[in-house]
Amino acid sequence: MALSRLDINNLRNLRTARLLPGAQFNLFWGANGAGKTSILEAVHLLGRGCSFRSVDLRHLLPPGVETCVVTGKLAGSGMALGTEFDRNGANYRIDGNLAANRAALSERLPVIFLGPDSHRLLSDGPQLRRRFIDWGVFHVEPQFLPLWRRHQRALKQRNMALRTGHELSSWDDELVRSAQGITRFRLAYLTRLIPRIEYYLKRLCDLEAISLNLAPGWREDADYFDVLRTGQEQDRVFGYTRYGAHRADLIIKTAGKPAKDVVSRGQQKLLMCALMLAQAMVVNDCNSNPSVFLVDDFASELDQQHRFKLLQLLAEMNCQVFMTATEQLTLPHEFNAELTVFHVEQGEIKPQA
Repeated sequence: MALSRLDINNLRNLRTARLLPGAQFNLFWGANGAGKTSILEAVHLLGRGCSFRSVDLRHLLPPGVETCVVTGKLAGSGMALGTEFDRNGANYRIDGNLAANRAALSERLPVIFLGPDSHRLLSDGPQLRRRFIDWGVFHVEPQFLPLWRRHQRALKQRNMALRTGHELSSWDDELVRSAQGITRFRLAYLTRLIPRIEYYLKRLCDLEAISLNLAPGWREDADYFDVLRTGQEQDRVFGYTRYGAHRADLIIKTAGKPAKDVVSRGQQKLLMCALMLAQAMVVNDCNSNPSVFLVDDFASELDQQHRFKLLQLLAEMNCQVFMTATEQLTLPHEFNAELTVFHVEQGEIKPQA
């Protein structure tokens, strides 16, 4: 669902700003440090209730300021979304009413972020890859979130029982049931996602033999209940549950080798583009609220040909795009898309004709 209005108050160097974004492409250009990425961060706060740059929202507050408020209005429905935070915590609102959690925002404004550090999905630990796949599962499978919460509760209680010496059997039963359900949802989602990734890779580059496989978090040839039972004494030593859906990983390989080890930085960017485009397409197929794309430092590590290809694919998806660049972008004449341009300088955002 596209944003028709965005209001930002006290986010980094953006003190007060109101934007009326275009329905398709929105370009924010200006020098480094001007505040361009903070605009994308504001949209991310509306759609996910968090930042893609810092886990601690207090770091987003300007010096001497106690509260940040970001609000937006959805095109069509006119629904208002809001995220407000101070040094003590955050709350989220939908049409002025307090939302139970930030998942409620994500249901109404699915946001996908692609930036210079997105290659960390390939190179860092499994947490980012679990987050990537679970965000997609959340949007296509309504039963996933309550199941995931059940799993988190059982995991927390089992870990507490491990540290206090209490009985584990009741928590083992619940952990096994929820972990198996989560794994089924993840595998079903991958079945949808992989053909889309292959499609976008063919459109973007010539990477071959890309494979994605889910490592469930325990030995695939073993029964999870047996894994918990046989490993419980060692779990007590460590004080936490070593195996389970909370340890799952998405294994991404090319030509049988980890993609992070054999793919160049430019190819990593294109692979990430394919992953994000594929995820948006799957989510859009199952969701009445189309994804909004945030593309930070659009030109980074992409030559002109691949920039044009990415723009074409985004235009074909018919979604709203917010992107940043250090210089103004001119679309080719044959490129049939609406471009709304804003110049950003020292925290001031000005629309350009």
